[in-house]
Amino acid sequence: LAPYKVNVIQAFDGQEAVDLIEKLNEKVIGCSSSKCKRIRVIFMDYEMPRLNGLKATSKIKSILKKKGMEDIGIILNTAHNDSETKTEAQKVGIEGILVKPTTPAQLKETLSPVSYTHLTLPTIYSV
Repeated sequence: LAPYKVNVIQAFDGQEAVDLIEKLNEKVIGCSSSKCKRIRVIFMDYEMPRLNGLKATSKIKSILKKKGMEDIGIILNTAHNDSETKTEAQKVGIEGILVKPTTPAQLKETLSPVSYTHLTLPTIYSV
């Protein structure tokens, strides 16, 4: 992600990701400056301890909606390249899927539409 000059925040598992989103985005409510830092994109792994990527996504989307906060695009990163995973991902609000192993070109293609504007992500990416 270095070429994109972005700050990266890492979470160990799905529950930590949910907790981080809730805490970090609370700090920017009411911030009107274009320089306000906020999370724009989340790369969510599917298989994680405590809370998998789909459950974490569902919780994050619920928190954002309940608090009236701007949506955050979530891209699932997974080795599961089957229709069931894709369907479940769409149901919880995943905007894109990157199937492992992911190439730099696929990452660039996924990030380009979301670069510093509101999200307009393609529905599904797969290799």
